[in-house]
Amino acid sequence: MWKSLLFLCLFVVGGALGAATREKIAVASDNRAKLSENEIQALTSRIEAKLNGKFNVVTRSALEAILRENQFQTESGLVDDRGTLARFGKVSGVNLLLHYTVAKLGNKYTMSFMLVNCTTGEVDAEKKAVVDAVSFAQLIARMEIALDKMGLLAKGADAVRKLAILPVKVAGRNISPADAAAFGSKLGSSLRGSGAFELLERADLDKIVAESGMVDFELADSGQYSRIAQMSVADDILVLNLTRLENNLISSSTQIAGTNSRIVSTVQANFKLLEVKTGKVIASGDFKFTMRSTEIPASEKRDWTAADYTNALLDRAVAALTGTILEQVDPVLVAGVDGGQVYLTRGSLGGVKTGDVFLVYARSAGIVHPVTKKVIGQAEKMVGTVRVNSVQPELSTASIVTGKAADFTVGAACRKQAQAPAAQPPPAYPMAQ
Repeated sequence: MWKSLLFLCLFVVGGALGAATREKIAVASDNRAKLSENEIQALTSRIEAKLNGKFNVVTRSALEAILRENQFQTESGLVDDRGTLARFGKVSGVNLLLHYTVAKLGNKYTMSFMLVNCTTGEVDAEKKAVVDAVSFAQLIARMEIALDKMGLLAKGADAVRKLAILPVKVAGRNISPADAAAFGSKLGSSLRGSGAFELLERADLDKIVAESGMVDFELADSGQYSRIAQMSVADDILVLNLTRLENNLISSSTQIAGTNSRIVSTVQANFKLLEVKTGKVIASGDFKFTMRSTEIPASEKRDWTAADYTNALLDRAVAALTGTILEQVDPVLVAGVDGGQVYLTRGSLGGVKTGDVFLVYARSAGIVHPVTKKVIGQAEKMVGTVRVNSVQPELSTASIVTGKAADFTVGAACRKQAQAPAAQPPPAYPMAQ
């Protein structure tokens, strides 16, 4: 037991210390290219999102509030005077200031970066970069390369991708726009809560659409979607088609029991997650989720209306769809093993619940295509199952149900086992099937 507690303490405390030692950084801009406010906001938000995996970031809105409250003149003027910069660092708690200048001559953009220590006012000679581009989209792509070369970007799993969820397209009958919008909104909140994505707010997306001159976003084609996503500086876009959303009253009867009724609610959709930069499909699939009124406690559904059933259906369907998407984008892995205990890389924010069962697969070398010689996948072997017995926001602890502990290794893939509907108590009388 003590070894298990020690492992968990080291795991949690180590993560906490890693978060606590992150330096606090703010991003300031000097807009010499006279870009629109939305374009500057897009650039700054993109930089903030990229820095967020490695630093504690003070957002632009928070920075502007600090400047107003403490009567600093402009964000671009912070780097002009060491005394001003030191005072800013003291009142804000910011350690580092990433200052960028964007200029434009004809069709050519130039963007320069420098990282300034707020305490000393010194510019790190190794943390400077200049990029040139012939379009705004190219500027964004090269900006990321510059930040990476400056050593400011998080690597691997620490990097948070920015996601734009396009308005849900209704492809089925009798689906209201309000229900489709609710489905998209709930899914966005769920994906953001998982920690795998930073979500581009719909209000910001609408502003970009207005600037682009697009008349009706709902009627846009895939090419327009891609252009909007580039303007929004999103890493990925999620396209959703809602094909079915309904509550059906199902009745059956027998001479003895009379009529027995239940509500069966169904949502069906297909989705596609694309990487903006390459157009590559990261995840896709057809999705169906069914909820039966018999699965809901009578005390909970006593006064429910059709709208309540729809809302409950959407909540449960979104939780399941989030898991489906994350399974393809950011699969659950074994983070550690201690005897019969296994630690998983997903917790309550990713939809994991106490009692969930995961199939665990050991991965071997990559499988190479015989003609193209590209790695097309990995061989997997199921080594057993685990059941979750405690959940934290980003970590779950599970017990081995089947399999040998020696076969469970760090990095093994875990897939949630589909659970059968909860068994219902047998009726006191015969019931029609």
